[in-house]
Amino acid sequence: MMFLSTRPIQEGTHLEFRLFLKERPIQFTAQVVWTKEQPNLDRREPVYATGLRFNVITQEDITLLLMS
Repeated sequence: MMFLSTRPIQEGTHLEFRLFLKERPIQFTAQVVWTKEQPNLDRREPVYATGLRFNVITQEDITLLLMS
């Protein structure tokens, strides 16, 4: 999974997420495996793409994420 942030997040950082998809909460933990600065033409501050590797997530939640 990848998301955008206004701050870089150090590789190896463990994160906990709670997302609401189709009015259902999805909770998972993931580890940052890469962070890369992206061009940001709309703002002055940089934007960082951050790649994650799931640590704890159910197969049902993975399916929901893929279908969203």
